[in-house]
Amino acid sequence: MTFRLHSRLVLWNLLIIGLISSILAYFLTFSLREHLEKQVEIQLLHESAVSAAYLANAAPAKSLDDQADELGRLLDVRVTLIAPDGNVLGDSEVSASQLSSLENHRSRPEVLQALQEGTGSAIRWSSTLNVEFIYVARRLDPYFLRLAMPLSEVDALIRDLRSQLALAIFIAVGLTVVFGYVVRGLISRPLREIAAASKKLASGNLEQRLPITGDEEIAALGTSLNTMAQNLSAKIHELSDGKQRLELILEAMGQGVMVLDRSGRVSLTNSSILDVL
Repeated sequence: MTFRLHSRLVLWNLLIIGLISSILAYFLTFSLREHLEKQVEIQLLHESAVSAAYLANAAPAKSLDDQADELGRLLDVRVTLIAPDGNVLGDSEVSASQLSSLENHRSRPEVLQALQEGTGSAIRWSSTLNVEFIYVARRLDPYFLRLAMPLSEVDALIRDLRSQLALAIFIAVGLTVVFGYVVRGLISRPLREIAAASKKLASGNLEQRLPITGDEEIAALGTSLNTMAQNLSAKIHELSDGKQRLELILEAMGQGVMVLDRSGRVSLTNSSILDVL
């Protein structure tokens, strides 16, 4: 019974620890990812402002695609220059001869937001590169500047954090199991002693006393059983003494005496009854 109780307690502890740890890990990684994405967005917005100043002072002889290529090398991000109608004028990762094959960017969320507010941002999944990108667009005159950065480093950081959290949860669960078995040993030993002593009391050995060990609750249980055994032993001794006194009185009587119980059976007699019978 003690083992089953201990097993249930350990199981509940493991479930609670696992549930709480999973919830905390989810919210921690979710909040951290949001924070990191916001930091990347702020960085790209700052770089777009610097890039806007660079483009304003660029040599007129340079084509927009050459300017995008140079900015891409300096910032280590993808730089795209987009016309108001959505056509791509320059891209740091696409050659000038292939610009016409690119999709129209007029309906991209970051471009639409930049059209309304001056700057815009969006996060999208790239099925080609199989990674999320964060895009930041800035409205210039007469085109839009867009910077793009993959979130692969953020994803790697989140994966590492999740691995560390999983390891921490595993260690916590292991410590819980070890602690549970230690507690089981501390609790089960006095309980086994009480159970063994209780069996002796039940078999009629009223002189048996339970050990007062364990925590406060277990010690209180042992004290209560000891008090009960002591009171029961005192009552039995009291009844035994009363019976002996009654037998002495009956023997002292000169007349034969027979005492019957309620069912008519003989419970007490004296030696003088033999003369009557």
